[in-house]
Amino acid sequence: MIRVEPSSTSSRNRVEVSVEVIHSPSHSGPRQLFYIYFITVRNLGSNRVQLLRRHWNIRSGDGGAQTVDDEGVIGQQPVLEAGEEFVYNSGVPISRAPGWMGGYYTFRALDIDGEQEFFRVPIADFELYIPEEELLEEPRPNPSPRVLN
Repeated sequence: MIRVEPSSTSSRNRVEVSVEVIHSPSHSGPRQLFYIYFITVRNLGSNRVQLLRRHWNIRSGDGGAQTVDDEGVIGQQPVLEAGEEFVYNSGVPISRAPGWMGGYYTFRALDIDGEQEFFRVPIADFELYIPEEELLEEPRPNPSPRVLN
């Protein structure tokens, strides 16, 4: 499992985002590698915040790139009270390792004297690679067909 140092904002709306990612051989194939990432969003500030949008830049080892810019995460726009956390997981395919993924979340602070304050929390690039122990595994031979007499 790959762990990424948490990213956070430095304003009064302190939100920390941490990422763990694993390669999923069972979801991967010869033309696509699949990774599952686990996100923890912690509200370390004193204001209620709402995660509104996500922006991901995804790059594959063969130079392919895609951008995801959409509302919320996994169909939700969670509201986090001070001290709360929100945990979810999702997945991403790439065509060749190593790849990289990073971006930011856009939040809205909900308790700012009737004013709306929007802010972004950057998510540092994390690498999408096949762990060495998976590369060292012996391929399983296909069983030979049996000839019946």
